[in-house]
Amino acid sequence: MIIIGARQEHRLAAKELAKLTRQLREVSCDLRCAYAAFNAAVEDDLIYSCIYEINMLRSRHTYLLRR
Repeated sequence: MIIIGARQEHRLAAKELAKLTRQLREVSCDLRCAYAAFNAAVEDDLIYSCIYEINMLRSRHTYLLRR
């Protein structure tokens, strides 16, 4: 059994929060790019691909927010 102190636990929580914040920023940026690609797409296959990517990124964004 590993026992950690309150300071170590706080540091771990801060690192996890920083990691989640960074991941949220990355997903938000990727989502903006996916919407831009969707708005520029003219072929059906590209449109469907963009929709798939947007849905995936929105799901990931929601997951990260819940954490």
